[in-house]
Amino acid sequence: MKVLIGTAEISGIGANLRAGFEEIGVAAETVFSTPHPFRYARDRETPIIVRGWQRIGIYVATMRRKQSWALPLLSRLHQGYGLLVLLWALSRYDACIFLFGKPITNFRIEPLVWRWLGKKIIFVYVGSDTRPPYVSGALFPPSQPIDSMKMLHLTQQVKKRVAFQERYSDFCINSPFSAQFHSRPFINWFSLGIPCAVTPIDVRELPDVRRPVRIMHAPSRPEAKGSQLIRKIIANIQSKDIEIEYVEILNQPNSVVLAELKRCDFVVDQTYSDTPMAVFAAEAAALGKPAVVGGYAAGVLSTYVSRDDMPPSMFVHPDDLESAIHKMVVDAEFRQEMGRRAYDFIARRWSRDVVAGRYLRLLSGDVPNSWWYDPADIRYVHGAAIPEKHARRLVATMVENYGPSSLQISENEGLVKAFVRFGKSADE
Repeated sequence: MKVLIGTAEISGIGANLRAGFEEIGVAAETVFSTPHPFRYARDRETPIIVRGWQRIGIYVATMRRKQSWALPLLSRLHQGYGLLVLLWALSRYDACIFLFGKPITNFRIEPLVWRWLGKKIIFVYVGSDTRPPYVSGALFPPSQPIDSMKMLHLTQQVKKRVAFQERYSDFCINSPFSAQFHSRPFINWFSLGIPCAVTPIDVRELPDVRRPVRIMHAPSRPEAKGSQLIRKIIANIQSKDIEIEYVEILNQPNSVVLAELKRCDFVVDQTYSDTPMAVFAAEAAALGKPAVVGGYAAGVLSTYVSRDDMPPSMFVHPDDLESAIHKMVVDAEFRQEMGRRAYDFIARRWSRDVVAGRYLRLLSGDVPNSWWYDPADIRYVHGAAIPEKHARRLVATMVENYGPSSLQISENEGLVKAFVRFGKSADE
């Protein structure tokens, strides 16, 4: 079996999954529509046909930032070139794993062709690709006016894409916290995990306690990650004569992030997360460094994630973020124990070869019942990368302007009621 992994690299997941497959003896290649700016897996040789596709993709990204008139033309050229890549891929691979819900082309016939040729298709979602736009701070941050029409159109587009992909794929993998648009059972993201490169270290020995404590934060999008609040919290703690060395990394290659992770004592990932351990926190855990993570999902995590699949971090309600960071700073024994637990979890459950082995079970049709999640059981409404007050305001805007059906979750009556109640309390 030969596996294609593409077509968008997300925080090194694609590169690590490919490496994991190779470690268990399965041939796999990453095929991305554009090279990643943080340069994961730079040692890999990109096939010539893919290099041409990526060059056009770079121009498309540049034109999109500049809002150039040439963007539609270049986008069509990129999509047309994608047909050549698709034909090349169909003749080369037995299965495809599409990250971020992105196939090679945007043509609806593509999944049908893969299936018709008897090849396996897996769509892997990472949060912002399927999360309802009306609870996504990455799409509609508090700093911008609410564009209700844009929110409605994006909601319809995401729902339509998810419905099509779950119908014509073999498996969809998603977190229950961002899977509100699913209407069919999907594979719980937490049952498979994030493929991580694990550095062998002896976490049984206590490291030297250093002062000041070094805290690292590496936001890909500062507003969405709640970086302003994190900076304020750090300043508040420092004002109490507690020594902290705060390091913030922005827009740097992954090699720089990893180097800084080795030097820090712990990381603060984000303020409004819907997972206790996203990729940055997992990279830290693989080096024995614990993470503090804020998010509204903290109080309901056990409802959606089994105890064995739950990654250890200090996952707290956003209102408790300061007390959590303070404890991690002043309690060295607690901090070091959290680091040991995090490292042990990654080494046992999320090392890239172990995660790749789970994907191989999917491709082989060997799927435990415990991996499946029924979307009818989802009641989570807070979203991610967004303060609760703003999320309530966005939901209220959708319901007031376009009715509950605009939420695109009519098949889940309980979730509709939960969102309507959530939006009604926007002004409380």
